[in-house]
Amino acid sequence: MFSTFTVQPLLRGVHLDDASAAASESSASQGRSFLDRSSTVSPSGTNSPVPKSTSIFNRNTRPVVESLDSFGTWDIPRAFCERYAGFTYIKGYYAKTIFIWEHRMGIFSTISLKSKSPPSPYVPSYSPPLAVDGTMELGLPKGALVVTMWKNFTCLADANDFNLIDNRVGRMIPVLPVVQNSGSSAQVLKPVCIAVTENEFLLASATTSGQTAIGIFCSGAGDPVRGTLQWSSYPRALGIEFPYVAALLRGNIIEVHNILDQKLVQTMRFDSALEIRTLVQGPGLAVWMSSLARALVYQSSHPSEAESQSQQETNRIATVLARVLFAGKDTVSALVTTPLVLHADNLLQQGRVEEALLLSEKANATISDENRHRERLQAELDFIHQKSGLIYLEETLFEDAFALFLRGRIDPRVIISMFPDVLQQPDLIANVKLFGGVRELLNQRGTIQDIINRAVARNGDQGPELGNMFLTNAKEVFLQYLVKCKRQYRTTKGRPGPIAEAIDTALLGLWVDSGDDKNLLQLLGTANACRQDLSEAKLRSTGKHYALSIWYKSHKKQGAALEIWKSLIQGELEDSSSTVSLQDMATLLLSLQDVAVIEEYGWWIVGRDETIGLKIFMPGDSKRAALFDPDRVLESFRSKVSQEGIMTYLEYLVTQRKSEVPKHRTMLSQLYVDNIVRAAANSQSSTKHQELINEFKEQQTRKLMASGDIKSLESAGIMDTFLSYLQSNSKVDPISSYRAKLSQLLQSTPVLDADEILAKVKSIPILRYEVALLLARTGEFDECIGNLVQEVKDYQGAEILCLSGGNFKSRSKGTKAATTSEGDVPKVTATELDKRRKLFMVLLKEYLRLPEDDGGMNLTLRLLNSQSSYLDISEVVQFLPEYWSVESLQEYLLRSLRRSHHDFKEIQVVKGLSLGENLRISEELIQLYETQGPVVITANDESDMGHVKLANYSLAYKRIKNAAFGDGGASSTVLFFVSADVDSICAFRMWTTLLKSDCISYVVVPVSGMDDIRAESKIMSASIRSVLMLNCGGLFNLEDYMELSEDVTIYVLDSHRPVNLRNAFWNNEIIVFHDSDLDKDLAQEKDAIIFTEENEYDQGDEDDESDQEDEEDDEDDGDDRNDREDDDHRRTRRKTGVDSEVAPRQVNRQWKESRAIIVEYMSKGSTMGTSISNQTYMMATQLDRSSLDLLWLAIVGLSSQYLSEQISHRDYLVITQTYKDESERLARAGALAEEQGGASRSSSVDDGAIRCTEEYRFMMVRHWSLYESMYNSNYVASRLGIWREPGRQRLLALLAKMGFSLEECNQVFAHMSIDLKRILKERVEMVAPEYGLHEVLYTSFTRSYGYRGLMSASDVVYSVTSLLETSPASLVAMKYSPEWITEEMRTKAALADVSSSVQGGEDERASWWHANFFRACDSLDGSGGEGDQLRQGLKLCMQVQKAVIRQGIAIIEKQVIITLSKCRVATLKDGPDLPVFWDPLSLHKLAQFLVYAIREYGSSKSGHRPIPLVVAVLKEDTQTFVVTGVSGSPVIGEVIPNKFGNVFERISYNEKIPVKHLGFDKSVIEIDRDDLEAFMKSIGRYMRS
Repeated sequence: MFSTFTVQPLLRGVHLDDASAAASESSASQGRSFLDRSSTVSPSGTNSPVPKSTSIFNRNTRPVVESLDSFGTWDIPRAFCERYAGFTYIKGYYAKTIFIWEHRMGIFSTISLKSKSPPSPYVPSYSPPLAVDGTMELGLPKGALVVTMWKNFTCLADANDFNLIDNRVGRMIPVLPVVQNSGSSAQVLKPVCIAVTENEFLLASATTSGQTAIGIFCSGAGDPVRGTLQWSSYPRALGIEFPYVAALLRGNIIEVHNILDQKLVQTMRFDSALEIRTLVQGPGLAVWMSSLARALVYQSSHPSEAESQSQQETNRIATVLARVLFAGKDTVSALVTTPLVLHADNLLQQGRVEEALLLSEKANATISDENRHRERLQAELDFIHQKSGLIYLEETLFEDAFALFLRGRIDPRVIISMFPDVLQQPDLIANVKLFGGVRELLNQRGTIQDIINRAVARNGDQGPELGNMFLTNAKEVFLQYLVKCKRQYRTTKGRPGPIAEAIDTALLGLWVDSGDDKNLLQLLGTANACRQDLSEAKLRSTGKHYALSIWYKSHKKQGAALEIWKSLIQGELEDSSSTVSLQDMATLLLSLQDVAVIEEYGWWIVGRDETIGLKIFMPGDSKRAALFDPDRVLESFRSKVSQEGIMTYLEYLVTQRKSEVPKHRTMLSQLYVDNIVRAAANSQSSTKHQELINEFKEQQTRKLMASGDIKSLESAGIMDTFLSYLQSNSKVDPISSYRAKLSQLLQSTPVLDADEILAKVKSIPILRYEVALLLARTGEFDECIGNLVQEVKDYQGAEILCLSGGNFKSRSKGTKAATTSEGDVPKVTATELDKRRKLFMVLLKEYLRLPEDDGGMNLTLRLLNSQSSYLDISEVVQFLPEYWSVESLQEYLLRSLRRSHHDFKEIQVVKGLSLGENLRISEELIQLYETQGPVVITANDESDMGHVKLANYSLAYKRIKNAAFGDGGASSTVLFFVSADVDSICAFRMWTTLLKSDCISYVVVPVSGMDDIRAESKIMSASIRSVLMLNCGGLFNLEDYMELSEDVTIYVLDSHRPVNLRNAFWNNEIIVFHDSDLDKDLAQEKDAIIFTEENEYDQGDEDDESDQEDEEDDEDDGDDRNDREDDDHRRTRRKTGVDSEVAPRQVNRQWKESRAIIVEYMSKGSTMGTSISNQTYMMATQLDRSSLDLLWLAIVGLSSQYLSEQISHRDYLVITQTYKDESERLARAGALAEEQGGASRSSSVDDGAIRCTEEYRFMMVRHWSLYESMYNSNYVASRLGIWREPGRQRLLALLAKMGFSLEECNQVFAHMSIDLKRILKERVEMVAPEYGLHEVLYTSFTRSYGYRGLMSASDVVYSVTSLLETSPASLVAMKYSPEWITEEMRTKAALADVSSSVQGGEDERASWWHANFFRACDSLDGSGGEGDQLRQGLKLCMQVQKAVIRQGIAIIEKQVIITLSKCRVATLKDGPDLPVFWDPLSLHKLAQFLVYAIREYGSSKSGHRPIPLVVAVLKEDTQTFVVTGVSGSPVIGEVIPNKFGNVFERISYNEKIPVKHLGFDKSVIEIDRDDLEAFMKSIGRYMRS
């Protein structure tokens, strides 16, 4: 029977006559301590070695022992203990455990409570004896008999009831009667209560008779927290030794209950002579148990200092704390928890293993944080499991034995030592610590072979088969055990420990012996700790050469591995498990840096397989490519590889390494020519190629002949160049393939020995086009153009040559030659312009030589019309035939005259503009009204107004302008709906500038979602005639949200894609601006939407099968949800164009096909088109109102898209080149205006100039310190991995290698050394690539803001975004107070008041959100906004970005991101920065940072596939989650469609989960907290590959 407690006598045979004697006697004996004595305990107290002392207890006095744990920090004078309380003072211990004797039971009327609650239960001081500062007094009308306290709560009881007091407020709550149903005749009992844990008390309540009692657990608030205890009689006292409670009952009985399950576990009955007076819980007496020490002592084979430390640890574990004390007539004893190991070891010695394990399971259930003995209990459990495992091992129960070894946490080396044939290391467990009893049993067992031999002997002589079976079974289980141990002791950073080394080496031996090559190679191919000497010897002796090579490879001995692979491939070594190939060797060589090793084995591979060998010397990484000298490699190739191999290597040098060495490009060109000559020798190839060339010439002639007029030339396809024709037919024959490569090289290469190649090419008749290219390079343009026009028939190529000033530029098939509008001459240098004019005159002469009947006249006229700016009329008329009519030359003549007139008037126009903007506007308006009247839009214009392509934006503006002034002079207002993003605000500022110049009034309403648009449209003023929606509404069917009227036209200028088809093609009241021609690009979708709108789907005429198919289609994915709901709001349909005689079934079939086209279009995923600020600027240029201010707004809008990764790097560069040219044009125009006005042109800080520069990908580097800018930028942080310590060290190493001190880098950039700032770009470009930072610089723009300094476009984007996104709640979270908060809200007591008011509802939110919007608008004026708001926005952005980086690092470190089948998910529910990410813009920043991090550090697991990510943030005030989904391109600078918008809509519709769209991107939603789990689980199912 397991005894929970053992009685440990402490003092006996002491007496006391009175309390004063007790104090003096206690003082006399204070030097004698019994706390560290060991003793042998018996319940009666006999045989106790504790000596008798003088009397301490008076026979007529009942001793009371009380715990005063918390008095340790109080200054309680000894005199007070002796005089007032009757405390017995024992030196060093009165503050922990104090013995109190009372001659009578006292009733106290007042209790003093200390203001600072102590951490553990105690009896507080009773007034009036001691006055303590900081107390409060609480009157007790009924008095108090018992008081106990823990932290903030006090439990006290009077004669009738238990009460609880909240010390913080001094409030008393009645809880429980001392005696249940007590009456006047009820027995009076002393209340008994005790504190169990923090905020929990145990109260004893007796029945009316007092014969039985129950124990009730209650919290500090008086609520029951556990089940009840049952005692056979009312307890006299209680003591806690968690998880047990001991109760002293009448009759010298102590009952012990388990607090966790409230069961009685032990009853102790003592001799009546003992006369137990009281029982109390104390702070603990240290009792050392020799039997426990003997069981748990750690031993090793060789005593050492470590073993001495183990002995000290054993002594500490063997020391038991006795916390429950009881006092008899003349004794003091302790209840000591009986060690589990003593019971279990006794059972194990009797062979009762199952009982011992069952006992350990019960004890294991009591291990918790509240259990003070958990460390000792864990050691006891380990001892039991280890010893049980050895017993089972003797019985050949191998599976059970090894399972117990795992549970017992035995050192795996102990078990490995029992298998000496697996790992021959005699001293393996020399320094291993083991329990003494376990080591003794282990020595008895011997090796596994000894155990098996004994088992075979016990089973009789059955031959070796039984022993082999036992050994095989043991090794199988042993192998499984080692695999599990390997996971537990896996190696991390640094040198692996001896345990991991032993495990891996043993696994290697087992797998070698068993022939398990798969697991063996897997072990050796990953990080392992196998011992070199033992592993190498084992693998060599067993012929595992391939495995040995893998081991060499994993231990960075690639040379040895390659030598073995070479021998295996040559057959010098044999290994059946080998799968090595030449490709494997090449792959390994591509990862090395040792050039000698690479060349030694690389040339050997080249000799065996040229294709594989060449790849070794053609690495894609520029850093590895620098290892090889191209000329040296070429020299070696001449004798080792074929001509094709040399050509492949030269192509690598030219195309990938961008070699600028003329010799390389010349050699490659010559090889192409040689291959062409060899291919031409084949009559079949030559004939096929000649047919291809003739087909091109006939095609050009045929199209010229078929063209009836000039404009039909382009539609006929004449614009194809000969090179594009060759490239599109390069696979037809080898000659075409080599010619395409040669021509491309001759056009694109900057350096080449043209004369050398020309001498070789001129003699080859079929290479007339290549001859022309070389003639152009040598400057012989007349002959070059003659060849192109007369022999090659490459008219487009000839025009490109002239337009580029004699330099060929590669163009894709179908691209148009650059032409100028109205004959305007592009801004080029005078030299370049003169060169172009000469070349075009040569081309004109060649065109005139063409037969007119073969289309030569049309071709000539087309050239005159498209390039009139380069063809001077005075020269042209000299060469034109006299019989050509003036009508045919009309367009050219008009353009020429217009250009001449324009040149003449340009200076006057510029001078007039300088007279003043106000005067110009007034004069223009007067002339407009007096001479022109209103703008007239024809019927043709109206028919095209369902959507407007970029070229016709000015026409739409004129329509808005016309509607604003109306008929009869009545004016109206333009209403703007503007979304909260940088691009929208920039476009809005540009529109308002144009409208102000035309004196058109406008109203702006910032909107955050379609619900705002619906609400505002209902209260729209009657004076509104035009509604402009900037970056809002483009994805949604506006008919659902707005009441359409013929009096109001809605203009949608939105870069979100895909465009809503119904807005673009169905509703005449809606005009969609689009940067392309929708009629051509979406012709199929246009027909589909019109057909579905004009025709009803007839369910009645479909057969059953069709009905079933329709139902399946309807349930497909919910993408066309709006299509199915259109009947509720669709306006009167147009008259159907379908023949009434057509069968309904045919209409249904076509309707379904049309709807499938619509669904497919809408399911492609969302992207972003050209920024609307860019589109607005293009409209301004069409209106001839471009300016530096408008251009800067367009640049900022474009930059916002690029920084948010909404457009690709390629598209960004195309537009930036346009803006660069435009800024230079406007600068020249400004300079010309000043010169004509007589002012001198000089550079000024206030000039507002826009300059194209290279910008760092360091965030706000001009306004932050260099270190902070790099650390907090997504690009650098993700590339270096700053969320780990090595990443932060890499950043410091990068700066150090650049030669920048950390002190200097922590300076604000403006205060850095000028010399350092001057060399920053050079050092970054030199050092950054070594750390993976290859795209540090990108093209951008800066603008001067006067004496406030330069601002880059990215700086403005960051600033405006922060001004938009930051709510008062986020400011509180970041503990940041901007200047405008202090200015506008100075009457607030604290910023927290603002945050609390934010949570009051939508009105409060609209207040600060609208203020943010207009503050962001103001910041975009020329001076940076009132109070320099741009600078304030930058400071705010720094705080936001720090929060983004902090939260991102926390997400990565805590591994919050969960990988689903098709995407990754991160859910944020807590954290100090959480309110920052309630705004979609800030949440997108966080998601963007995580995408950067996953892109860099997730590619090793996921390859280069897209990395879609969903981030959800808990919004505590509304109990909702803000959710955003981003696609995340695997390569920086690329953009892929975001399908989360469609996925979210389908989940919401099909799963009936309500969502709210935030903003106008469908991939950002708000969802109820209770719906999040179901929503997230559905994402994986709805994501498409």
